[in-house]
Amino acid sequence: MFGDQVEKCMQDLDESIECCREWKRICTHTQEMIVKNSSRPGWPLKDDDTIFAENEAFMTRCRDIKDICEGQLQFALKGPNCVMPVFGGTKGQEWTANLIDLQDQFQKQLLKIQKLDYDILDVTKTRWHEDYGQGFKEMVKGIENIYQTTIALTFRHVSTIPDAVEMLENFYQLAKRPAITDYVQKRAAETVYKLFLEEIKEIDSIFEEVWNTEKNYIPMPVSHPEFGGRSIWVYSLIVRIEKSY
Repeated sequence: MFGDQVEKCMQDLDESIECCREWKRICTHTQEMIVKNSSRPGWPLKDDDTIFAENEAFMTRCRDIKDICEGQLQFALKGPNCVMPVFGGTKGQEWTANLIDLQDQFQKQLLKIQKLDYDILDVTKTRWHEDYGQGFKEMVKGIENIYQTTIALTFRHVSTIPDAVEMLENFYQLAKRPAITDYVQKRAAETVYKLFLEEIKEIDSIFEEVWNTEKNYIPMPVSHPEFGGRSIWVYSLIVRIEKSY
């Protein structure tokens, strides 16, 4: 989990969770068959939920560890497709430095988990609830909030659609945790859509302003024929929309 095969670890955890679910399903089915076909009245274990207590605890522990794995993909960029993109513009280096700082903060929290002196898969070790739930998880939640704030700040400095799309692609490539992915897909995408609508409104305003003038004056070279020049001008507006799209 702490090496380079984080995604493989997540796959193993998913398979472990599924095995636990299947084991519980088989046990529950067996209980039902015993109750149905046994000649003895009653089945004292039928309503005893403690039978599956450790099974449920292990699935929860697997989800906790998977959360740590997702954090490594998101903040530590551990994965075959996890590469820091190049941010352009005058503030590109600043944004990259902010993300690297968050990466360092996460690594410090991850090191604490790595140095725990017990098996993190052992559900009888109740210290995990404090080490992970009250320590690591809370700190990572704060890092995640700062990450979202960083995304919002980068889009405030974007004024053109191509730049906004590039920024959206960069953060979508980085998004691994559900909260970050959801933020990029909704909030960041809204910025791109807003810029596109503003571009459409501006083009429409230019068209209406020129077309509704008293003499329908079209800004075009004097060498262009009247109607052909108008067609070229209108087509230039269409091209502008298509490039934005």
